[in-house]
Amino acid sequence: MNKAIVINRTNQLDLIEDYDTVYFGCEFCERLLPSKQDFLTVKEFVENKGKKFCLLSPYVTNRGVDNLRIILGAIGDCEVIFNDWGVFWMIKKDFSARGFSPVIGRLLVKQKRGPRILDYKDKISLEAYEHFRRSIISNPNMVDYLVELGIIRAEFDNLLQGVDLKVNKIKGSLYYPYLYVTSTRMCLIANMGHSEIGVVGCNRQCRGKLFCLKSDAMPDILLRGNTQFIKNEILPKELGIVDRLVFEPEIPY
Repeated sequence: MNKAIVINRTNQLDLIEDYDTVYFGCEFCERLLPSKQDFLTVKEFVENKGKKFCLLSPYVTNRGVDNLRIILGAIGDCEVIFNDWGVFWMIKKDFSARGFSPVIGRLLVKQKRGPRILDYKDKISLEAYEHFRRSIISNPNMVDYLVELGIIRAEFDNLLQGVDLKVNKIKGSLYYPYLYVTSTRMCLIANMGHSEIGVVGCNRQCRGKLFCLKSDAMPDILLRGNTQFIKNEILPKELGIVDRLVFEPEIPY
């Protein structure tokens, strides 16, 4: 089993010692993407340690595409976890000679993430409940299409209700202990102090801020910036296609 860790800042490089693979970047907000120089610094450091480097990228606007184009143009020969199909097609069209290996990110595998799904367990049939464990990777036709595109790895969250990981034509990476629930461009943290809610200017106010949303009807929801998470520290007994466990030392940015 490959051991990976997610870091978002260069001052976290002291955390990578016990891991085989290092994820660096951002999945949820183009405004939080590290600089080109930070990517180059981390990639060089990681590879000098004999470890594998993976670039994490978020869903993006045209501005984010332009920023990623600069970053990708400066580095090469690594896995790129994409969470926007536009990023994938940019890599395929403009960077086919750079040695990138595209990996479909956890925002695109369409897992069923509702924090109240556990409530259904004893109220619906087992067959119906199994539906909530699945993703697009559970569809053999979709898997064939991904393989045809050259995508042979997919990223997964460790869902509270369990994960269907039986398809074997591609490999899987499983994140823990934080599972992503939902995300938006309209960041509540960036909007603090504004009279209107919308997509406003960002000073990366979310760095260092974490909110816990509590309800008796569901597990605690952890809000970091524009994205919600649930903590789940129990790994599945059967890992199926998963050959990489991705540890998040903190709530991701």
